[in-house]
Amino acid sequence: MTFVFAVGVVSIFVYIWYIFQLGLAFQDIPFGWEIALLSAIAKVTGFMIPIGTVFSLMGVVTGNVVSLFTKYA
Repeated sequence: MTFVFAVGVVSIFVYIWYIFQLGLAFQDIPFGWEIALLSAIAKVTGFMIPIGTVFSLMGVVTGNVVSLFTKYA
């Protein structure tokens, strides 16, 4: 999940910088790239935390159910 988080941050940062062309505005500000990077981190965190938690809990429930069936089979 850490690798996926990093790839998501990099891809959203590149999207903000080059596709939206906000790099032209941020390059005039000292450390303007940090604004784009922090907004990319915020976006990816907003997507990853709820979805990652839901899928992890689904995996826990599925694993417990499968272990119950295989233990007593």
